[in-house]
Amino acid sequence: EYGLPPLNDDERKLAAALRTEERTYPPAVECECPDWLFAKIGDPLLLKALNEPAGADFRVCRGSREEVLRLLENEGFEAVPTPYSPLGIRLPTRINLSNCMAYQDGLIEVQDEASQLAALMCGIRPEDRIIDYCSGAGGKALALAAQLKGQGVIEAHDINPQRLEQLKPRLAPARLEELNRIQAEILEKAYALTAPSGRIVYITCSVLEEENGGIVRHFLERHPDMSTIDMPALWREKTAQPWPCGTKPWLELNPLVTG
Repeated sequence: EYGLPPLNDDERKLAAALRTEERTYPPAVECECPDWLFAKIGDPLLLKALNEPAGADFRVCRGSREEVLRLLENEGFEAVPTPYSPLGIRLPTRINLSNCMAYQDGLIEVQDEASQLAALMCGIRPEDRIIDYCSGAGGKALALAAQLKGQGVIEAHDINPQRLEQLKPRLAPARLEELNRIQAEILEKAYALTAPSGRIVYITCSVLEEENGGIVRHFLERHPDMSTIDMPALWREKTAQPWPCGTKPWLELNPLVTG
C-alpha cells in the first residue's frame, strides 16, 4: 500500500540505459579544473597528477643519505631516495614528525624534492652573497645556507607576502594578470641588486607558461645584458642525472617528472 509503484516500460528502458551507458564528462570537469585554466595548461595527465595526494619529502641535513635511510628503516618507515635530488628522501605518506627520531635529532628537514633541486641548481659558491627575495617560510634559504658551509652571506626577504597570498585562494584571469605583473616587478628589483657576473634565479610554484618562460623571455628582452645559463649542463653536474626536460632551456618540475 505504501510502496513505490512498479516501473513502466519507458522507465525500465531508461534505467537499463543508465546502467550500461558510460558516463563521460568534459575534460576540465574530469580534471577538477576551471575551463579557462584547463585551456592554459592543456595537459589532463598533469592536472590529474596535481590532484593526487603527495607523499612526504625530506632533505638530509646531517650525515649521508644512505645512513639516514637505514635509521628510518630501523624506525619502521618505508623511506626511499627521491628520483633526482641527491639529498632527498621520500615517504609514501605523511607521518607524525613527533614520532620520527631522525627528524627530532635534526638529521632531516621537511622539503619537497622540487625545492631541494631549485636550491641545488642555484650553483652557489661559498664566497657568494645571496638574497632570497621572496623567501616565504625560508626552506630554500636554509638549503642554500647548508651549501655555503659556514661561509658567504645569505639574506632572506619576503616583500609584502599578504599581497601575494590574497591572490591565491580564488585564482581568476584578472588575478593571474596581477600576479604576473607582481612577478615581473620582483624580477626588476632583483636585477637592480645583482652584481656584475651575478645570477638571478627565478623560481615559481606554477605550471603556467606565462608565469614561467613568458616572464623570463620578457625580462631578457628588456635587459639584453642578461642571458640564460646552460641549465642542462648544470643539471648533469649537480645531479649526475640525464636532463628531464627535453628541449626546454630551463628546468620545469611537476608530479609527472618527480613523482
